[in-house]
This record gives sequence, C-alpha cells and structure tokens, in this order.
Amino acid sequence: MPSATLPSGVLPDAAEVTLTGHRSVKRVYELVDRDGGVIETLDGCKGASLQQVANSTLKRGGRAAITDVGQDIDWLTARIKASYEIEGYGSWGLGVFLPSVPTEQWSGGVRRWDAELLDVATVLSEATVESGYSLDAGQVATDAIRALITDAGETSIAVTDSDKTLTTPRVWEPGETILSIINQLCDSIGYFALASDGDGRLAADPYIRPADRPISWEFLDGANCIYVGDFTREQDLYKVPNHQQARTRGTGDEPGLVVNVYNDDPDSPFSRANRGRTISGEVIETYATDLDALTTLARRVLLTRTLPTSTIVIDAMPVPRDVNAAVTFRSTPAGIDGRHVVSRIVYGANDTDLARYTLNKVVDV
Repeated sequence: MPSATLPSGVLPDAAEVTLTGHRSVKRVYELVDRDGGVIETLDGCKGASLQQVANSTLKRGGRAAITDVGQDIDWLTARIKASYEIEGYGSWGLGVFLPSVPTEQWSGGVRRWDAELLDVATVLSEATVESGYSLDAGQVATDAIRALITDAGETSIAVTDSDKTLTTPRVWEPGETILSIINQLCDSIGYFALASDGDGRLAADPYIRPADRPISWEFLDGANCIYVGDFTREQDLYKVPNHQQARTRGTGDEPGLVVNVYNDDPDSPFSRANRGRTISGEVIETYATDLDALTTLARRVLLTRTLPTSTIVIDAMPVPRDVNAAVTFRSTPAGIDGRHVVSRIVYGANDTDLARYTLNKVVDV
C-alpha cells in the first residue's frame, strides 16, 4: 500500500507549517464497530505502543495499557481505533485493532488490562475455507477479493478495481485461510498484498515500484529537521541478488510464462555490471494472469530482496505516512541524500514520543 496521499482527517494546506514546527499532540483511542463507526472514546487507554511492518503478512500490531473507568468492553468483539491528533492541523488513523482477551491486574482497588492489539486483517487470517474454494477461469480477480472479504463479515473495504481475470481455474484445499487466498490473487494481478489502512479499511492496490512512487515526505537535516541527529545505518551486501526469475505452470499443451528481471541499474553497486556476475534469487512459481503481472511480481520480489542492503533507522516526529511510502532522507554529515521507502514504523506508548522509522534505500530494477 503506497500511502502517497494524506490519510483522511488531515488538513493538507497546513502540512508543511505544523509538521515541522512546535506541536500540541495527543493520541485518541476509540471503540469502533465493524463498519468503523465510533461507539465511544476509550478514555481508559492512556498509552499504546504500535507498529507497522511492510513485509509482514499482518502489517499492524501493538500493545495497550487500559484502565477500567467503567466502560463496558466486550473483549471478544471489541475493536480499538488509534489516531494521532495535532492541534490546529488534524488527525490521522494509526490503525484499527482487535484487542486480545487481556491480562487483568488489580492495584489499589483499580482494575487495569494489558492487551495485545492485533491487526484487523487478523479476521481474514483466522478464517478458513472449510470445504475448499474454487474460482473459474475468466473470474475478475478483484471481484473475488472483495467477495472473500465480504463473506468473512467485513464491510470496510478499499479494493482498487482491475479488469484482469484468471487465466486458469483455481482450487484451494479445505483449511486455506481467506487472507492467503486473497494474497495469492493479489500476486496474480500485480497488486500489493492486502493490508489494513489507518482507518481500518481492508485495502488492495496495484503495486508501484519504489522508484516510481511519488515522494510523499522529506526527512531533511537543516532548519526544518524533524528527526534527531543520531541514527543507525546497516548494510548487508554480499548475497544481494541481481536476477529474479518468475514463472507460471503450463496447462496441457500450453507452456507456462517465464520472466527474468535483472538489476542493471548503473548506480546500484549490486547490478550485474558492478558486481561482474549474475546472482540469482530463488525462483518464484505463481499463477499470474498475464506477463505484465508476472513481471511486476518478479520486480517486487527482487526489490524486496535488495532493499535491506542499506537500512537507516531514525527517530522523528510522526508524520501522516504509512509503510511503503517513498520519502527522501538527507544527512549532510553522513553524505546521504536520496530516495528511500518506509519499511517499518514504531510508535512509543506516550503521546509525545518520537516515532522510529526504518528506511530502505531504493534500487531501480
């Protein structure tokens, strides 16, 4: 999910002024229903540590400390929405979560709960097709994705339409999770894996190469710097592949499709020219609908296997961007100034805590 635009609730005209200057901030926690409607403010929640991880199947999660202030919480059905609010600016969602049945603690006559917060997409990862599931050739993949989500009882959906259809019938055995089926369908049409957005909507969107994503934020040193000067940089260089093959299975007399994608970026130290040899990643076998979707998948996997080679971790004031967003990071003393993608975000429990961003340098393949 590229998250190149401002989330709902944010006032775009105020962005540059208030996000790089002094802030008066607070976190808001609300009990919401399945459709995202607010039931009540969860006043007893005074802090939650939250995170997003781009390459995780369930991308959001966290843990919350909640004090009993008389609210009636059904832990088996509750959903908690977390938001980050800046006075005079607006707010953006940090996710909708399913709280686990928590540990209950009593101290001084007051009851407190310590609850794990699970990505709302957990609903799809815990639901299986009990009798198996099948789709015919010619089925529009995004229609099938939307139907699978709806059949699981979820109504807050943001699936971008595509006219791509399955080229062969597909069959899944009993016990396959709905999320696994959806993500296989996403792969087959060149989409990002399904993810929940900050407002809890279950979203599936076309994959965009990091090099083609619009820069949605700039972490720059200088007068308007919002990150602390200390940061870490890690590089793991030796085994980085510069070649990725993806293929589909043939049917009868029809051979499968095969795609080979190479890193020939002259600015990349891992390209074939700069390494002087080809280093192949593990072959992917998938059910892509066409050559374009297969190429998209091969590029995505090669980029994923390349991105960790240059990783920067910074502590910065939170901004309304999610993982997979393209950003610029500049540190003049370190000689770094270039395009990166956000691969991980960690929010501390306190309202005023800085967020920890993991940024991966972009390689174009």
